[in-house]
Amino acid sequence: MHSQTPLPENKFALVYCVDKTMLPMALFSAQDALNNSRNRAFDIVICSLDPLELPESLSPLDIRFEHLPLRDTIEGLDLPLGGWLPVTTYMRLWLCQHFADRYERLLYLDADTTVPGKKISSLFHFDLHENPVAGTRDVLQWRRPDRGIHDFDVRNMHGHAYLNAGVTLFDVPRFNHLKCLERMLAFVAQDRNILHHDQSLLNLVLLEERAELGPDWNWQWTRDFPYFSEKAQPQIIHFCGYPKPWVPEGTPYYPAELQTRYAAFFATHFPHLAFTPLAGRKARLPLWKRALVVLDHLRHLPAYRRLRRRFPDETVVH
Repeated sequence: MHSQTPLPENKFALVYCVDKTMLPMALFSAQDALNNSRNRAFDIVICSLDPLELPESLSPLDIRFEHLPLRDTIEGLDLPLGGWLPVTTYMRLWLCQHFADRYERLLYLDADTTVPGKKISSLFHFDLHENPVAGTRDVLQWRRPDRGIHDFDVRNMHGHAYLNAGVTLFDVPRFNHLKCLERMLAFVAQDRNILHHDQSLLNLVLLEERAELGPDWNWQWTRDFPYFSEKAQPQIIHFCGYPKPWVPEGTPYYPAELQTRYAAFFATHFPHLAFTPLAGRKARLPLWKRALVVLDHLRHLPAYRRLRRRFPDETVVH
């Protein structure tokens, strides 16, 4: 199933896997990566199970589209989806197989990300200590690294780091050599009791074959800690909570500049998604909620500092 496209100059690619619904968010993120990355030496590829097209207004962007003919394959496997996820969530597991003859490393990003950092090109060169994948610890373990995670706990696998798959760096030859995809499919065929789907598959099957990146490479911005998030100045921001910044309800939880950019992007390129951020009193959390947010920040400041000490700069890999 390898692509027949000739080998391009770049050995690395930043990849999104989306359907038509999430395409606008992925393009917003991709545009950030194009505009902000210093000395860019990677392609940007948007993968889908059905053919997608770049809006004419965004045609100047250097973005490739790739149709992966995997819908029948993935749907035929009847993988757990929890009743709410689209099958596209599993596409990332096939990326290394599909691009085996084209790229050496792939950086997968969820569509609900932005790329404010300038150092994405450097990430492709990190030493992963012979591991096929690398990612950042899930935000659930930022405050308590030993916090139990359901898909580990039900299998009596305690005390392990649980990586968030919303930003995943793949070593393509290593992933294929170790038959990671085949092993994950064999696992889920025997054990379908997986709460977090493909993310848990990566963690369970590759338990001893994962490198841990620092939080700057997948800063998981939740509504609980906006002040820490604004101070962090990470390379990649992942809006893993709700509401998202591209809806008016997200106004109180995100910087005005970010919402303004989303609103302008959608109004220009996807008018059917155009929105107006909340204004005035509606744009602010009630005083009592703001007080709770401040108290939570103070209470978890030691945990935030411990997290930072584990990764004194973004080049550290565990």
